[in-house]
Amino acid sequence: MKQRICKLCNKSFTTIELKNHILDVHKISFDIYLRKYFYDKEVGFCLNCGKKTKVSLYKYSKYCNNKCQLEYQYKNETEEDKKLRKEKLSKSWTKEKKEKQSKKHIKINEKLDNDYYKNRYLKIKKTLKEKYGNENAFQFNSVQFKENMKKLYGKENYFELSDKRKEYEFKKINNFKKNIKKNQNWILAHKNKNINLKQSMNRSV
Repeated sequence: MKQRICKLCNKSFTTIELKNHILDVHKISFDIYLRKYFYDKEVGFCLNCGKKTKVSLYKYSKYCNNKCQLEYQYKNETEEDKKLRKEKLSKSWTKEKKEKQSKKHIKINEKLDNDYYKNRYLKIKKTLKEKYGNENAFQFNSVQFKENMKKLYGKENYFELSDKRKEYEFKKINNFKKNIKKNQNWILAHKNKNINLKQSMNRSV
């Protein structure tokens, strides 16, 4: 497990141990520790408005939202930065690109208008009615549906087929066993973690 050094006393801990150590020994919250000490400078406050930002053991945010980020960058950019920004914008969204995008959307709208979706829906209903005797895909209990099942499998109900039923039950039991094993492994892992944590805390005391 990765060890982390406490910036206040230079002792080594795992992440969970460090959180408990900061709270119990140094009597400050882990959030304050991250903002004031962990990065060797005060972090976790928006450079634009001063509000709290997200802070973790891996990174911290300089701004509380995109609006503050843009405001701060625009306020503090030099004339050269401003010029470069405008050049990038002009290259990324040219008149030719706008026209090309507009033509593309016109073609899509022409194809996918209301009639297109309406006709597609009617075609699906027609196919279901012809094949299974029911327009609703979730109500396959019609006479025609049962007849088709009998032609294909010799039984009206899919689960009356012994092989298919066994296959279904076998998969269900296997999935159930896998889930039990996962839960057991998770419980065992967390149990061992708690034991190790208690042992390390007793040693430090």
